[in-house]
Amino acid sequence: MSNRTWACIECGKTYRRHQSIESVRCAICRNPCEYVHWKIHVPSPKKRKVWEKFWQAYKIEKQLLADYYKNGRKGELRLEILSMHFHGSDS
Repeated sequence: MSNRTWACIECGKTYRRHQSIESVRCAICRNPCEYVHWKIHVPSPKKRKVWEKFWQAYKIEKQLLADYYKNGRKGELRLEILSMHFHGSDS
């Protein structure tokens, strides 16, 4: 089985862990890490402004996706970072 990548948004540290692991805490700051899908290009944490902008947009897209599924997939949804596009029902 393959590994997953997890990133600490605060520290910029990334971790590779077995895919069966449900969550990871940063070894440096102990904050929960964010799972990163393998198809997503995450900018370098050394470019702090780009890093912060990416994570802000990523979290917004994840929330939009969760709301979309929760509300029965109505309307269209395009998520650039997650590379997803849905054509939901209009009813």
